[in-house]
Amino acid sequence: MAYIPDRDGAIELAAINSGKYESVETVLADSAYSGECFANAIKGLIDAKVEIVKRNEAHMFIVLPKRWIVERSFGWADNCRRLWKVSERHLSTF
Repeated sequence: MAYIPDRDGAIELAAINSGKYESVETVLADSAYSGECFANAIKGLIDAKVEIVKRNEAHMFIVLPKRWIVERSFGWADNCRRLWKVSERHLSTF
């Protein structure tokens, strides 16, 4: 639902489907999911460690370890028919 923040939605998803994530050891996430509260909730629900992969703050290209995995996942979500619209852009700018 649109009124639920991504962070709360991820915790809810982990709670509902906790049996499906038994083999998950590490959850890779971007900085929006940082914080002890989120990490402790995921640890308690699916017994997995949360690893935050931060973007480069400098305005130059530097390959960051594991960041490509997070970006690839966002790319897969964009290919979904219901998630195709990126809300930060206007359709007139394409």
